[in-house]
Order: sequence, then C-alpha cells, then structure tokens
Amino acid sequence: KGRDFHILNFMKTLKITSLFEKKKSNHETPDLIKLVKEAYGEVQKNYLSNPDLSQLPNLILLSEKFKMNHERTVIFATVYSLTETENQLTENRLYFLLKPYFNDSIRKFRMEFRQLKRIGYLYFFKGQNSEWLLSIHHKFVQALDENNLDYFQNVGPQGLEESLDYFKKKALDQNTLSEAEADAYIIDIEQVNPNLSLVKYCEDKLFIIATINTFALFAICSKAMVDCEGFDFSYMDLYIQFGRREINQLRMKILNGEWEPIQDKLVEIDGGNQIEHNPTLRLTSSGYSKLLKELDSDLMQLIRSKSGLIKTPMIQPQQIQKIKLVFSDEFTENTNRITQLLTQKSFVKYQSSFPKNAKMKGMTLLFHGGPGCGKTEFAMQLSKQTGRPLMKIQVTDFQSKWVGQSESQLKAIFDDYRLAYDRMKIKPILFLNECDQIIGKRISVGNSVDQMSNALQNILLEEMENFDGIMIGTTNLKENMDSAFERRWIIKLQFDTPNSEAQKAIWKSYIKGLKPIELDQLVNQFHFTPGEIANIARRFKVEQLLGLRSTKFQTLLSLSETERFIKTNPTNKAIGFDLRRQAS
Repeated sequence: KGRDFHILNFMKTLKITSLFEKKKSNHETPDLIKLVKEAYGEVQKNYLSNPDLSQLPNLILLSEKFKMNHERTVIFATVYSLTETENQLTENRLYFLLKPYFNDSIRKFRMEFRQLKRIGYLYFFKGQNSEWLLSIHHKFVQALDENNLDYFQNVGPQGLEESLDYFKKKALDQNTLSEAEADAYIIDIEQVNPNLSLVKYCEDKLFIIATINTFALFAICSKAMVDCEGFDFSYMDLYIQFGRREINQLRMKILNGEWEPIQDKLVEIDGGNQIEHNPTLRLTSSGYSKLLKELDSDLMQLIRSKSGLIKTPMIQPQQIQKIKLVFSDEFTENTNRITQLLTQKSFVKYQSSFPKNAKMKGMTLLFHGGPGCGKTEFAMQLSKQTGRPLMKIQVTDFQSKWVGQSESQLKAIFDDYRLAYDRMKIKPILFLNECDQIIGKRISVGNSVDQMSNALQNILLEEMENFDGIMIGTTNLKENMDSAFERRWIIKLQFDTPNSEAQKAIWKSYIKGLKPIELDQLVNQFHFTPGEIANIARRFKVEQLLGLRSTKFQTLLSLSETERFIKTNPTNKAIGFDLRRQAS
C-alpha cells in the first residue's frame, strides 16, 4: 500500500507537471518575426500548387495569434516580408502577388486591404517618382521587434482620449464617409473599450442598433475633447452618407428635445443654423461628468475651460473711458495701493504665496459708502488701469420672481467667471455692483421671497469661501451687512464725501474757468459727492447748448440748488483705511 501510494503520488506529480508545461507552452509568445516570415514562405511555396489559405499551418497560427482573418493575415505577412528588403511595393503589385488567394477578385482584395489600412496596419508614402508606396506602420514593426503580441491582440484605440482622437481623425476629418465606414470606426472603439462610460451609455440606450445615434454622440464628445467646440449637425448632411430619412428623423428628435442624451441633460442645443434646422450640439456639465469621466482630471479642467461658452457679458478695458478720479491725499494713497495690488505681477505674487491646495487664493474687495462717492467708477477705472476685463453684474441681472431661477442664475454667473478665469492670461474682475440685497442680514423665512434671499446668500457665501480670482462688491449699506460676509471681504474700503479740497478739484475738472471764490461758495454751500458734481456738469452742458439765461456761475448755483430735494450737510469725516487691517 505504501508503494502504491508513492507510485500514485509520483504519477500525479507527472500529470500536474505535464499540464503545467502544456499550459505554459500555450501562453508562450512565439517568435513573431520568424512566424510572419514562415507564413509568407508558405504563401510563396503554394502560389501555384495550392492557393488555399486554410491549408497553410503557419499562416493559420499567425492568424490566430493576431486575431485576424486569413485574408488580412496574408496581406500583412506579404507586405512586411517584402518591405523589409525593398521599398517599392505598390497596392497593384501586391494584388498581383496575392490574387490567386483572393480568387482573382480585386474587389475582395481591396475590401480586406482597406480594412488593414483603416485600422492602421498599413500606410502609404510617396516614393522618388511621386508614386504611392506601401509599408507596415512603424508601431507594428516595433511590436514585432519587441515580440509584443499584446499589441496585435488589442489593435484599436485604447482608452477614451485615444478613442475620441481616433474618431475625429478617421471620421470627422474626412470629406466623405459611408455608413459602413462609420460603423467600422465605431466598432473599432467599442470592441477594445467596452467599459468606457460613453460606450456603455450607447449600449444602454440601444444606440448600437441605430448607428447614427452613436455616431452623433461620439461626434459631440470628440469635438468637445479634441477641438473644444460644439458639433454642427450640418456635417450629417454634407459629409456622411447615412440615409436622408434617417438623418431627418434624428434631426427632428434633437430639435423637439426627444433625443435621449438631451432628455438625460447630457447634451444641449447651443445655437447653430436653426433656420436650416442644423443645431450646434454641446455637452452639458453633466455630460462632461458622465460621458468623459475617464479623462485625466487636468485635461478635463482644460477642456471645460476652453469649450464652455461665457454667456455673461464682459467689459474690456479698452471700452472704458479713462476718467481722473479726485480724492483726498490720504484716500488716494489707499486707492493707489489697491491698484498696485491688482497689477499682473503683484496679483500673481499674491496668489503664489498660498499653498497649492488652499481653498481661497482670490482677492475680494468691498467698496462701501454713500451713493455717488465713486465706488462704481473706481471699480471701472481699476479695470482700465490694470488691463483686466470686467464682468459687471447688477443684482437685478439675476433676481427673478420665480423661486429657483435666481439661484441658478447666480450659480451660472460664477460658472462663467471660472471659465473666463481659467481661459484668460490676464485674470478678469467679477464686479457685483450694488450687492446690498444679497449681503444684508439674513431674515427668518416668511415666504418664498425670503427663502430665495437666504438661498442667494448661501450661494454667495459658499462661492466666496472657495474663490480664486478677483471680486469687487459695492454697497451703500455696510451697516446692514450680515456678519457671515465680514471675514470673506479681504479688503474693505469706505468711500465718503470728499473733503473741501478734493471737491474743488472735482469741480475744476468738470467746469473750466471757475474762480477760487466761486469754488469756495459751491463747496461750502452744498458738500456734493463726486457723482452729484458729475450730474450737475452734465446738466450744465445741456444749458449751454440751449443757451444760458444768466451767468455761468449763477446757472451752476441754480442747478446745484435743484440737485437735491432734501439738502443735507454731512460732516467731512476723515477716511480711515489701512490695508494691514484687511479683515477689519
């Protein structure tokens, strides 16, 4: 029994070893170059006697290893073997050499030949006589040199980025494209990348049955990633040879909002030639997140910044009229320091002082004070002097009587600013003019309007907490500001009625030729803000055009007396501001 046990154990060991060796041999990669040449040798040997590819064992083995049909394998083996020693192989010569194996059918040969060319195995180059010569693509030559069988068994674009780039080059960049070619390019991607979110979505929606749907969605994603643009539906009419009826059916589904990616809020219509029913189609924010989720995060951020449309208008610095603002000497020093801080060099230095993962690296400034003291104009001149575009927002731009709309519009404004910030070398300014209503003290919710007001505040607080850019807000009612906003405004600058000397300088800048005694009387009698003086100056120009009925000074006095219905005499407060007390 002991002997029998040892014999059985020995036999079992032999069997396991035999199975292991067999399994190992099955997974060993043969010498690919040798196999290719042996396959071609069989082709040459049997050219006259037995032109049947299914009877050539080395060719069959090579076909199995490459996961390629016999016809394509014989083309590949022949091209590789011949071009290894010469560079004068043409398509016609290749057909002449192989036509017995294709039953003298040039149509059958060309079909397989074009498939190899489409997949990328073959490529043409111009010879010395301007003749198009044939060769194996260098990537496959390198794979043979490295004996890399995996490369041949996974032919086709790998991953989302390569797949969409492949689709762009093979499909969208062509002048004409048949439906069969469109199917082939899509299959190339789907077979190698079954787990991509884009492929899975098309399968879930049964787009595989109607290829035109898959083609359109691939095109939208490809244009978004490669060109950072929308997909113009007119391409379907101009270049692709799908049936006219099929194209029109898809067009109407899209225009009626019935196409599944539109219903799922992954794709949106973004303009285009609506008269000819050719919309421009873009991915939505959800579309980027769902269909392009496999992209590298940095690439995704770059694509979003380039492809997004900035719908909020921006004022360019050159569009702003240069105006010399007159303040007291102390206040001018503070405004100059802010201007210096927002220059390109200083702002970059400011942001680089923060860690890369810092939540808030932006600069937020609040200009507060009575109306007409120059808050808005100073923000405009900051844009002019620092060369920064200005995204000027009035609260009324996004306030709506419908609950939910105001909130989404405020979010859209910050989305637009982020797009502009990412895209522009000179970072723009987000200017929230007269933002009293959304930074005021929060109130208990009594109705839908109160609910909306609190929701807007929460959005603004959250955005400011993670802000990366330059934001300026103006308000007439700082005392009413909610305490939650206090620390979020890094710099707060109070604008008061300028002192007597500054008022005189403002009068002189608007009205030429005023005498010192006249200036003294205007300043001592009225205590106007810069905005009020500017308004009187405009009215004075009207009077001049119509013809003055009294002296210039008497006209100015008359206009000044009617500027305010209720005259006030504010005291000239000293303007206290210190950049070192940023959060005070």
